[in-house]
Amino acid sequence: QLLVTSLFAIPIFWDCINKDMFKKHLKKIIAFVLPYVIIALLVMAYNYLRFGSPFDFGANYNLTTNDMTKRGFVLFRIPLGIFYYLFNPPQISLTFPFVVRSSVLTNYMGTTIYEKMCAGLIPTNFLLLFGFGIYKYRNDFKDKMAYRMAYIAIISTVILIITDTEMAGILPRYVCDFGFLAYLATFLVLLTRKERIEKSSFWHKIVLTVIMFMFIYNLCLLFSDTNLYRAELYYRFRSLFEFWV
Repeated sequence: QLLVTSLFAIPIFWDCINKDMFKKHLKKIIAFVLPYVIIALLVMAYNYLRFGSPFDFGANYNLTTNDMTKRGFVLFRIPLGIFYYLFNPPQISLTFPFVVRSSVLTNYMGTTIYEKMCAGLIPTNFLLLFGFGIYKYRNDFKDKMAYRMAYIAIISTVILIITDTEMAGILPRYVCDFGFLAYLATFLVLLTRKERIEKSSFWHKIVLTVIMFMFIYNLCLLFSDTNLYRAELYYRFRSLFEFWV
């Protein structure tokens, strides 16, 4: 994740590509790169001493249900991860908390690791359509660095989804690895279109409605796993919504 988000260095140092600019900003570039080099050498030395390879960080040795040493890279897993992380529609019920975590269903004949998933990021966070549709709004960006940053954020989001799917599996908590990047791109687009949204009462209401829906859905989602909360707290909140029970 740290390595992928370092792609932001591309738009930041975009103007340093030519030789003259490179020489002018050489000290800044060295200041940016040097910590990477020092920390990387120390970590790789530690990896070599402990695991016998400078590129082995020890993650393959976790003693859980996921044998990461045998996972490999399988292309057929990628559509599965993209669907459940981004597009899986929400499941609704008539009982508190009104949203249900869904099982991962697939005809994939290989082995992958998964848990019951929340709905995908996009169906429950409609604002992200602005971020993933950034190419459509490219002409709205007066600051090209902001546009490049948003574009890199979306590319990094997709890379991390594929990486998580291949290396670890499909689990709700891995959304934290890339969700903030999708929102970074979305905020950049929304800030670029801020004046248009404020002038249009229709778009202003749409954005507010979407934010309210997202808040309510994610609040209910917190209680879809009763193991996270004390039973007393769970039933107290349930009585607020299902007062007739």
